[in-house]
Amino acid sequence: MLKMIKPRLKEQYKIKIGVKGNSNAKGNRLPKKLDHFIVNKNEKDSKGDFLVATEIMKKLGDRPVKIPIALLYNNLEDNFYSSLAYYTKTRLMCSGDGEKAKHFDIKADDYIENDCSNKECKYFKNKQCKPSGILKCVFLFDGQIGGAAVFRTHAWNTITYLTSSIQTLLNRSGGKIAGVPLWLTMSPETRVVKGQQRIIFTVSIESQGNIGQLKAIEADLPELPEFIEEPKDIADEFYWGEE
Repeated sequence: MLKMIKPRLKEQYKIKIGVKGNSNAKGNRLPKKLDHFIVNKNEKDSKGDFLVATEIMKKLGDRPVKIPIALLYNNLEDNFYSSLAYYTKTRLMCSGDGEKAKHFDIKADDYIENDCSNKECKYFKNKQCKPSGILKCVFLFDGQIGGAAVFRTHAWNTITYLTSSIQTLLNRSGGKIAGVPLWLTMSPETRVVKGQQRIIFTVSIESQGNIGQLKAIEADLPELPEFIEEPKDIADEFYWGEE
């Protein structure tokens, strides 16, 4: 194998809970939230929209709120990576964990590590820096081995729920969750947002069996290649209207 090649899983599908909607006054198409999952191919049509993975959607049925999945790794970070991140159309400008950050320095043409002031940061206050969560999984019914289905989110609640559910599964299963049958679920919640009651939809993960059975499942998998997130992948999904 070529020594300069770093093995990485291919992103075959995008799991989404939103689509590109109508254009605003600036001509930018605004995101439109859905109350169900939609699965796209990693391929765009002539309008720049990701193509629907019709073969997958047929298996999931109309307006699915539950997807049968399996995770690929026996740790939290490789399955679900979360950070604070500031992207432009072409570059990851800054990313951090709330304590430390790496910011792109134009003069140095490189990333420089410094303290992350999180909510006090000017990029965060301007809503340029956002929470970012990236979930990697496979569909249980698809039989795919060499690629991944990816769900990306900028929602605090969903990031919290996915982090908590995966960590709970790890704790209760003795650290063995790779290959275990799970559900990726979407459900409504009533929240008060800016003084008004609203229905929001959040995503989480549930076991397909009872939690006590997890320890009995033999889910050992061979070591898998890393999934490497590319800035253009984020830009394609979330930053099509931003400079």
